[in-house]
Amino acid sequence: MINAKVGDTDTSVSNLGAYKIQLHTKLEEQFEFILSYTILMEKVYGGDKGFGPLIGFSYYPKGVDTVNLSSVSDVSVLSIKKLNPYFKLGFAQRQYQSIRSSYSGFALGGGVEVGWSRKVALFADLEYSLLGGPNEGEATEVNTTAGISYNY
Repeated sequence: MINAKVGDTDTSVSNLGAYKIQLHTKLEEQFEFILSYTILMEKVYGGDKGFGPLIGFSYYPKGVDTVNLSSVSDVSVLSIKKLNPYFKLGFAQRQYQSIRSSYSGFALGGGVEVGWSRKVALFADLEYSLLGGPNEGEATEVNTTAGISYNY
């Protein structure tokens, strides 16, 4: 869902059309660095588009590792967390195709990961962004995404 306002003109778009690719890197036991790129589409396929990166950090109260394999000698122990919640904070930038303008601002959100197997976890995520742009423009994005996290 996107709500945008420039001067006296405002608009709102809500649909199933958010696609995201993310790279997570563990910094410490409870913190991850996030780099992601999001594409927002007015329709599921086609229509107006918004796109841009996000850089930020995630905090996992129960620890970053949703799936963990520990080995000692010939003994291996696989630990899978059924629910691993997280919170995130970042800086986002968006370029909106129809108005040819860039917006930027802070994003916050959270979600939960569910361990599936040794290398795979499922996740659901909610992200709220407050963005500012040219001509006193402002935009608010609320993105919900769900997907598969692959641990290499």
